Amino acid sequence: MRGVFKGVEMVQYRVIDLRSGAEAEQVIDARSPILAATLVLGENVIRGNRNLGAPVCRVYWQEDSGPTNMVRLYRGRLGLAQGWSLGTALSFAHS
Repeated sequence: MRGVFKGVEMVQYRVIDLRSGAEAEQVIDARSPILAATLVLGENVIRGNRNLGAPVCRVYWQEDSGPTNMVRLYRGRLGLAQGWSLGTALSFAHS
């Protein structure tokens, strides 16, 4: 489901918290699955693969009556994987 907030298109995401093993679920409007998970969990998350350990959440969403999408997100790491631009990472490394 889509909505618009202050001119920005929002999508409704269902975030399943996997950290405690109880699989708590929360629905939130956001611009991206990563932003939705960050807002719900209160920590940085990244897309990745099983090499990053166990996922901290799964995020589901559906766009325009299409199929349901799902992404597993992992605990964010300091650096480029956390979403920093190359310039920010380089300036941080040289400061």
